[in-house]
Amino acid sequence: TIRCVGSSDARFNEDALRILRALRFASQLGFSLESETARAVHEHAKGLSEISAERLFREFTSLLCGKNPYPLLMEYHDVVFQLIPELSASWEFDQHTPYHIYTVYDHIAHCVQAIDNTPLDRWVALLHDVGKPAAWAPDEKGQGHFPGHAKISKICVREIARRFKMPRAFAEDMALLVGRHDDIVEETPRAVKRMLRKLQERPDLFLHL
Repeated sequence: TIRCVGSSDARFNEDALRILRALRFASQLGFSLESETARAVHEHAKGLSEISAERLFREFTSLLCGKNPYPLLMEYHDVVFQLIPELSASWEFDQHTPYHIYTVYDHIAHCVQAIDNTPLDRWVALLHDVGKPAAWAPDEKGQGHFPGHAKISKICVREIARRFKMPRAFAEDMALLVGRHDDIVEETPRAVKRMLRKLQERPDLFLHL
């Protein structure tokens, strides 16, 4: 169990980054937050706006790369939205499609949990569908479609990366993968080579892929 030493309110008032640190420990260790600490996390989340972008990026990346980020992303979504308000529209957003059983945000959180726990993979999973709510277009039967959502997500990614002051190469790799995540690649050598040619702008990604 993760708990503050002494008063949770006092600890988070002293340094709001401790909010992310508590969630990071919970993600890395598979622990849960003690009820009073959890209450204070929700109440003091706005204090994260006073923390430098570099510190937020490091701590939140460690949270994402933990072994158990899913329950933290769900239970403390208000903290996530404080850091990345672009994701707030995805909360409880029903996709109205037979291809997805989750809301947009729940789908995102499941993807983060399921993908390899490298910083690039986890950030791409977190932001790959950030543009979906803005792209939603129901057809005459009410089924949801999201034309161009990858391009919208890529635009959001660039702004989020700028705000977090992410390393340039990391931000470019993330934007490229998010922008291409909805591409269909047939399981043939020709199709794979064609996709690799599209990624020539970032040849270092070949190792990642």
